[in-house]
Amino acid sequence: MCDELNRILKQRELLFGNQQCWIINKSNISGSGVFTNKSYETGEIIFRDTPIVIGPRSSVLPPACVSCMKMGVPLITCSKGCRLPVCNSECENTISHERECRLLLEFSVKKGEFWSPLLYRALTALRCLLVSDEEKKLIKCLSANKKTNHIEMLFLKKELLKNFSDEEEQFLNLSCAVLSGTAFETELGEGKIKASLRGLYPLAGMMNHSCVPNTQHYFLLENNIQTMYVVATCPIPEGMELTTHYSYLFWPTIIRRHFLFATKQFWCTCNRCGDPTEFDTNLSALECNCGGLILPLCSIDMKSDWKCGSCDEVVPASKLPFAKPLEVLNKSETTSGYKMKYFSIIEKFEQVWSVGHKNTPYEALTDEELENKEKITKELIALNNSLKLGDSRIKGLLSLELYDTFKEKINRNNFIEDEEEIDWVRENAKKILNIAIE
Repeated sequence: MCDELNRILKQRELLFGNQQCWIINKSNISGSGVFTNKSYETGEIIFRDTPIVIGPRSSVLPPACVSCMKMGVPLITCSKGCRLPVCNSECENTISHERECRLLLEFSVKKGEFWSPLLYRALTALRCLLVSDEEKKLIKCLSANKKTNHIEMLFLKKELLKNFSDEEEQFLNLSCAVLSGTAFETELGEGKIKASLRGLYPLAGMMNHSCVPNTQHYFLLENNIQTMYVVATCPIPEGMELTTHYSYLFWPTIIRRHFLFATKQFWCTCNRCGDPTEFDTNLSALECNCGGLILPLCSIDMKSDWKCGSCDEVVPASKLPFAKPLEVLNKSETTSGYKMKYFSIIEKFEQVWSVGHKNTPYEALTDEELENKEKITKELIALNNSLKLGDSRIKGLLSLELYDTFKEKINRNNFIEDEEEIDWVRENAKKILNIAIE
């Protein structure tokens, strides 16, 4: 299987440079994975990837033209009867849209005066029927969500009069499961008006998840193709498995693991999830009444007791609200009155993203507020490093915030900053985010 995958992926010309520097092999994490054929330095591009299929997400979002994916433009219903939204006759007559238009017409789209939001939301899954046989082989190799009822199938059956063949329905169900399990979210457009898309990137999709990933990725539109570039976030030795992530990396373990199970149908058991202290950051800790920290005795056992490291109080899992841990995200403390350390981290992030923006521009900040923003931004960068996240995108965004804070401090007459630190922060943000910074 791995040999066949390597053959098909190599034909897709996903190489960066002249050498194939990756190989698909058996993984100790799960199934197959992507491994390096050479060592990489932090920030080095490992490979590029192009989507087998790309299109709108299935959730309710403002629509875009299905051909050019522009948003913020008047949409019309395709005049040929497929009931998909396009922005003009030119987009209606593109080769890509004509193929999906003909496919929909073969299944007899129900009549309607306006374009169909249901068909729009199911379009990406439907496009999987139009890919080549080799690409269908790749889809069958990608990780699939274990759910059996897919909303896209309900939408299609509601809007189409003819039934799919057994083979078509089976492959569509598989495609929906793969999209749910492996698709990457991306955006297309300029400024604040961007179309929210999801795409199946086959090589990137073969990477396994880790809560301490050694790669990050970004997208560039090249020849009208939303191309993914995968970059090393830390030094990677030859032969190491490349990993990505499917959850917010600053969530505590119990929330990350439940989110991954709810959305991707697996329980993560990576090194970070297996460490109750999360590399001595105690991000998952509850604050005990004695002032100590309460941590799980076994962080990958949802029924494990929790224990305070100072007073040795043992708190049974049944007294904690972790039967539905995702609900904890919207609360400041547990139902038993224990405050989570995680919430202080979230408060710091909220300050960083808001102070200097929105209704509090940098020039309106007091010197004390500016000093505080610098302090908490540095603390969050240090937390990123302690969690072994390397040059993550969050670190890049935090570095950019820190640089803007330094610039404002320099603009104030009585302040002299370490120029080497300023240059380091600017170059760090520029390198990680792949953007130009003045």
